[in-house]
Formats: sequence, C-alpha cells, structure tokens
Amino acid sequence: MKNVKSGHRTEVVFRQVKYNLGLTEDVFTKRSLRRPPAQWISGE
Repeated sequence: MKNVKSGHRTEVVFRQVKYNLGLTEDVFTKRSLRRPPAQWISGE
C-alpha cells in the first residue's frame, strides 16, 4: 500500500495462510475483527 501524498509505503505479508477452516459468521463481527481472540492471531 502506498500513500501517494506522502510517499509512505506499507508492506503486508501473510504467513501460514490456511483455508476452509469452518469459521462461522460471528467471527466477522466488527467487535471480533477489531479485537480478535489470541488463538486467532497466535501464529500456531
């Protein structure tokens, strides 16, 4: 991503991507997306 006004650039890298995990819709609420439980982001 690049801010064309300031020239600042951010690179996002996704590691250990997993698909078809059987997630339910409640995982994608605003609250869950803002403050995900630790087990979702632990990298395990």
